Amino acid sequence: NKSIRRLRRAFASGTELSNLLLADEFASTQAHQPQSTWVAFPMKNRKKVIGALLLEFSPAHSEEDLALLGSIANELAVAMDNAISYQLITELRDTLELRVNERTQELELARTRLEQTVQRLEESDQAKRDFFTNVSHELKTPLTLISAPLDNIEDALPEDNHNAKEHVLLIRENTQTLLALLNEILDFAKLDTNDLELVNVEFDISRMLDDLCTALKPLADRKHLSFQVYLPQEPIFAYGDRKMLRRVTTNLLVNAIKYVEEGDTVKVRLSRVDTDIVLEVADTGPGIPEKEQDKIFERFHRAQDTHGRTIEGSGIGLAMAREIIELHGGHISIQSAVNEGATFTVQLPQEEALLTPTSIPILQSHEDNEDWLDDIQPTPIFGSSTSHDALSTQQTKVNGSRILLVEDNPKMRRFLTTVLSAHYQIYTAHDGREGLELAKKQRPELILSDVMMPHMNGYELCRAIKHDPHMRLTPIILISAKYGTEAALEAFEANADDFVIKPFSPSELIARINAQLKIRSLTLSLLRMEKQSTLGFMAAGLAHEIYNPINAIINATPPLRSLVVKPQPEGASPTIEAELLEAIELSGQKIRKVIDAVLAMARQDDTELYLEKTSISKEFESILAILGYRIHSGYQIHQEYEWNEPFYCYPKLLSQVLMNLLSNALDALDPEGGDIWLKVQRKDDRVVLQMENNGPPIPPGDREKIFMPFYTTKDPDKGTGLGLAICREVTEIHKGTLQLVPDSEHTTFSLELPYISQPT
Repeated sequence: NKSIRRLRRAFASGTELSNLLLADEFASTQAHQPQSTWVAFPMKNRKKVIGALLLEFSPAHSEEDLALLGSIANELAVAMDNAISYQLITELRDTLELRVNERTQELELARTRLEQTVQRLEESDQAKRDFFTNVSHELKTPLTLISAPLDNIEDALPEDNHNAKEHVLLIRENTQTLLALLNEILDFAKLDTNDLELVNVEFDISRMLDDLCTALKPLADRKHLSFQVYLPQEPIFAYGDRKMLRRVTTNLLVNAIKYVEEGDTVKVRLSRVDTDIVLEVADTGPGIPEKEQDKIFERFHRAQDTHGRTIEGSGIGLAMAREIIELHGGHISIQSAVNEGATFTVQLPQEEALLTPTSIPILQSHEDNEDWLDDIQPTPIFGSSTSHDALSTQQTKVNGSRILLVEDNPKMRRFLTTVLSAHYQIYTAHDGREGLELAKKQRPELILSDVMMPHMNGYELCRAIKHDPHMRLTPIILISAKYGTEAALEAFEANADDFVIKPFSPSELIARINAQLKIRSLTLSLLRMEKQSTLGFMAAGLAHEIYNPINAIINATPPLRSLVVKPQPEGASPTIEAELLEAIELSGQKIRKVIDAVLAMARQDDTELYLEKTSISKEFESILAILGYRIHSGYQIHQEYEWNEPFYCYPKLLSQVLMNLLSNALDALDPEGGDIWLKVQRKDDRVVLQMENNGPPIPPGDREKIFMPFYTTKDPDKGTGLGLAICREVTEIHKGTLQLVPDSEHTTFSLELPYISQPT
């Protein structure tokens, strides 16, 4: 009855269904039905009624007719169920596609943001590494000049002059401290750029450790420590870079001795555990808090002691130790508790195979290995009638990077051109000599060159390119049939940027090319940008470490001079001792001057600046008063003001720029005389100041470098190479520009600042 009611409701649209019966009901009462009856055949699927087939029946129809129509109803039920399922699947598919597209867009946006973040981090890391290297190299020269005369001074001292010897020892120890710190910074920069190559040899690590402990025993004795060394009777041979592993061991031992108190114990134990070499350095010192143990191997992290005080150090030693050990396939760990000491454990693999490259047969000659091209030679994109000469000027991809391919083998040249032309603009040359001429003409963004070529080989081409000031930043990838460390070293000694061995994968070559192009792009960007955060980072990390020893050196020099240098008659030439001490003092002052300049740049971020109203003439007159002692009668200062109204700026920073520009101009003039022009005008919303001098012009090769930190064209004792870098940094704080005017008759610097009539 319920089924009948539902069917009547479903089909009550204009059809009289008062006499509607289900098929099974009709079959049992067919003989008693009127002449015309509506019969419903339910359409079921999965025990669920999804419809009905309605037919008008008479009692004359047979049971076979009813059965046939029942089968038809079942088939219709299946078809209808399939249609419903298809509709549901289509709707689900459309919904799923919409969700997938939305999620794909979200992931693509996240990937783009991640790539941008990674790129910014890479640029920041590269700037830090470059700055480490620049600072370290800038300081090494004066440090060498300080340490070099010490032996001569010590030899000239009388045996009983103990006071003077103590001063010499103080200078020597602090100089060695600085040199060690700088070497750590340089090696750390090499680790970051993968430039630090391990020189792996087999050596007796137990003997090395014994020698090192013997050398450090006096240091432990001075602190009245119990210095216990446990070495095996049989020698233990390790395979690795002896110098680097010695540095790691020295760092662990010196730290253990340095940070324990008088009367504590330091234990050193070397053993072999299975196939590993295990070194343990334990002490009974104050220990390291648990929260610090995960951080002490991080770069530049300086741990805190149990009283919360920061421990002295650069934060480099343990970070470098971990990276060196990991380069050797090993592991370094720490176990410590507060007031219970600390134990550092180094595990190194003893197997040589873990450190050596995969064995690949050394290719014997340039011609023996070209047959591999026949197996992978792609179909050329140019006709067979096209000569290779035409490719010398053909730009096969208009928007790609310009790449110069130098290869004397026609088959290899055609193959590489075909592979690379889909991605880059390709220029080709047949040998190194032609490649050098084409490079000077086309200025490619990258050079890909074979090594073995007539007239000029790849090494010679590489050196010629790198010695050209206009092309020295052009990355060069050398391709060679030779394999092995010596071949790679020879390529890198020729200043190649990368080295590819035949046979190679085209995809690998393209990846290497893209990597070098990206490095070149970042390098050029970094050369144009001043990394203020990097300078602050370096200044904060190194100022304390450098200032203390250098001040000790400078402060020790006057008393040492009074003890060593004997009074001389008036007019007499200075003694050797006096000259050596003067060299030490001047070099120390040079280092302090460099650090002061670095700090001056770093403090820009920390200085609270206020806009004040002033004029160029007012600030310049103050600078003239300060530098007046350097301006003699032969010098003429010409001030030409087309505009000289007060405007808002940062006067202290503006004075710093004017001071540097005028000082540089005076340095450039001939000692006998010269002219300097200051020209000021206003162009729309910009204040334009030009400083010009008629001294010798700046060489073309130096014009792009003079704003780089630590680059100077002056004598080493006259400049730090930071003046113009500071000027540009200050100018950028003003939202202005500072540049060297090209094609000017005289050396002219142009400073443009925004004209601000009212502060905001």
